[in-house]
Amino acid sequence: AFASDRDGGLNLYVMGVDGSNPTRLTFTDGDNGAPAWSPDGSRIAYVSSRDGYYKIYTITPDGSDEINVTREDTLDLFPAWSPDGQYIVFNSMRTGGMELFAVTPDGSQMTMITYTAPNETDPVWQP
Repeated sequence: AFASDRDGGLNLYVMGVDGSNPTRLTFTDGDNGAPAWSPDGSRIAYVSSRDGYYKIYTITPDGSDEINVTREDTLDLFPAWSPDGQYIVFNSMRTGGMELFAVTPDGSQMTMITYTAPNETDPVWQP
């Protein structure tokens, strides 16, 4: 998965490892980027600014079943999946400083996991 502006705005694409069959997944206004594959390969988490705020979404590799995971109007960035696929960790400005949060892939449960602002960024899970 990758982000490209090859067809206008910044959108999400997938393609074969040999560069074959690039397929566009997102068709929205705003930027779509920072893709992160779920451990089982069934979903891709990414960032979209389609409604004026950067939020975390997930989508299937064929471009269907798109879910807005972080629904709040704030700055959410850099999604990373937990090794078991049960959570997505991301950066957010929802508390005024850049903190780390974890959310379930359907957005039903969210937990703040750092409390040390001013800036916590670029989360990566340990396998």
